[in-house]
Amino acid sequence: MSINRMKDKADDTSWRAIAKKIAVILGILAMVLWLPATFLNAVL
Repeated sequence: MSINRMKDKADDTSWRAIAKKIAVILGILAMVLWLPATFLNAVL
């Protein structure tokens, strides 16, 4: 049972790492798309 618990914890941390990477990528994409839009709105 202890081995299974350790495996579950490892899966949990790997899923968290993947979720963090996705969040970072989405955040960068949002900034890349949002900054030009606000810049164009300010200029136009």
